[in-house]
Amino acid sequence: MRASSSKNFLVYTAEALRDPKRRDDAEAAVFQLGKLAPKTFALDFRHPMSALQAFGVALAAFRVKHSRGVPRISRAEAEPYK
Repeated sequence: MRASSSKNFLVYTAEALRDPKRRDDAEAAVFQLGKLAPKTFALDFRHPMSALQAFGVALAAFRVKHSRGVPRISRAEAEPYK
């Protein structure tokens, strides 16, 4: 990752997180989203994550920014799904 962004993040398997040596190693990540330049991002993934899962996680990361202006309600205020 080369540029600072709130969307830069790594995803690890539970197995990698249990190993202190692998937990801090970006090479052990199964998913990586990073900003390279303005409006340019890199998405890397590997097994056990599929292309569809990786794309979905990346889309969700971008959706968070665009939903910040939407008023939020707590679960207690929300009506139950019918």
